[in-house]
Amino acid sequence: MTTINEVEGTVVYLNQEMWENDDTVKFFEEHGSALEHRSDGNTMIINFFGINLWNSDDDPRESAEDRCEPLVDYIRNQIIEKVSIISKIKV
Repeated sequence: MTTINEVEGTVVYLNQEMWENDDTVKFFEEHGSALEHRSDGNTMIINFFGINLWNSDDDPRESAEDRCEPLVDYIRNQIIEKVSIISKIKV
């Protein structure tokens, strides 16, 4: 079971990791923090620029073969996947 401390720590750590990357700093300065968490008192949610990456009620890690994947690794992989998809959009 994931705790609020794990969720908050994951978000803080990954936001800091992204802020330390020179390629993303300017974008974040213009658009704000990329990763955020919230809770309705029952469900914990992690969003990346409004895209729901994870919630405690429907944690895909619980049904995956690798049930030991840390939340920070799962969220990092979700961010990479979403950025890859978005970057393919031609404007």
